[in-house]
Amino acid sequence: TNSASSTNARLHVIYENGTENFPLRNGLIASLYGSRKRGVYGKAVTEPDDKFEFSADDQITGFIYVLKSLSNNADVKRIQEDHPLYKVGFTASTVEKRIANAENESTYLYGPVKVVAEYQVINLKPEALETALHHALAQYLLDVDIRATNGKIIHPREWFVVDFDIIDDLIHRIIAKLQAIE
Repeated sequence: TNSASSTNARLHVIYENGTENFPLRNGLIASLYGSRKRGVYGKAVTEPDDKFEFSADDQITGFIYVLKSLSNNADVKRIQEDHPLYKVGFTASTVEKRIANAENESTYLYGPVKVVAEYQVINLKPEALETALHHALAQYLLDVDIRATNGKIIHPREWFVVDFDIIDDLIHRIIAKLQAIE
């Protein structure tokens, strides 16, 4: 069958140290993804078992990315002197394609950006995930107007003044919760 209960079944997981857990399948999958920034990638060690397979219906729906501005803009540099500043977004394509024209786009503050982290997303609706992340980060939203070098005024919408560890934790928790709902 292809019901939600069969694609997100409860699993019995026994860890190397002997502890046990009963996570939902999609939550376990989300926890197996790590942070590129920290160089941590999820791993599973198990005996081969022909009963467990990822579903052919599982689809990579895109990537969540966290960026840092490399802009020479005086306003941006001033903010970054005192506070961590990150852009959090989602792309159904690759992150590299999405940021390829960063210097010419207001969403990237008309400057180059550095990828701090990217997370592969499976079986989630991009709009729901991005909306959930931005709502969870709303209290950290950068709320300033920045004059770009081309003279345009930018009011950033997806830039957040917050430590990366908070972003990383929220991304993992929200992905796990949304995958449990799907």
